[in-house]
Amino acid sequence: MTTGGTVRRWEHAGDGAGKFWEAGAEGASVTVRFGRIGTEGQVRVKEFPTPEAAGAHLLRAVGEKERKGYAPVAGAAAIPPPASAPGAEPAAPAASRASEGPPAAGAAPELPVVRPEETVFTFPEEWKRNLRPRRGGAGPRGDP
Repeated sequence: MTTGGTVRRWEHAGDGAGKFWEAGAEGASVTVRFGRIGTEGQVRVKEFPTPEAAGAHLLRAVGEKERKGYAPVAGAAAIPPPASAPGAEPAAPAASRASEGPPAAGAAPELPVVRPEETVFTFPEEWKRNLRPRRGGAGPRGDP
């Protein structure tokens, strides 16, 4: 999803605190930048033994952020981190950005999230074995 050096950005404006979270994996390392919108934020780099492990960690982290309410920023490029030295070159030249875009033909499409109906309560099957009738009568196992 966000491997190969591509950095994506998510923002969360809930609770009145406008926050951003940027993440990307390059090789066996995952770089995350986070903070309040309008600031440089903090940068964390985590190294992994293999690029596959880095990609798996990144997917887990993205899932956690999206569950917390962060939404991906569509069409917005991530803000480049501050240059370490004056006159430093950008990390990815424009020619390598041409590969960004729609997923490749062999890539799995992202499926829509299906959530259960919130207005209907479905009694879980495992609870039914503990169900006891009120005011007499036999229970599910035949005991009064």
